[in-house]
Amino acid sequence: MKYLVSMAWELDGHAGASAVILPTLGAVDHFIAESLKDEEGNAMGKITNRVKEENGYTCYGEWECGEFSFTVCKFKTYTEMLGKELFTRTG
Repeated sequence: MKYLVSMAWELDGHAGASAVILPTLGAVDHFIAESLKDEEGNAMGKITNRVKEENGYTCYGEWECGEFSFTVCKFKTYTEMLGKELFTRTG
């Protein structure tokens, strides 16, 4: 099973978003953990809430300079996902 992970964040007054497809839930957990580290490998954010969704889950969190979220859903085939929107937001 593959997973589509979208991330939204705000940092020092700036906002951004990204998405990635990962092969396993272990890879998803590793990606999220690594995303919450700075360049030296120190933790710079923490997850404050995890909400189970129909097709996955959303994690909300905060770091020193803003908020972030990760939305994780099962990625079926490319054709089944084509044109489907995965939405996530901070806070």
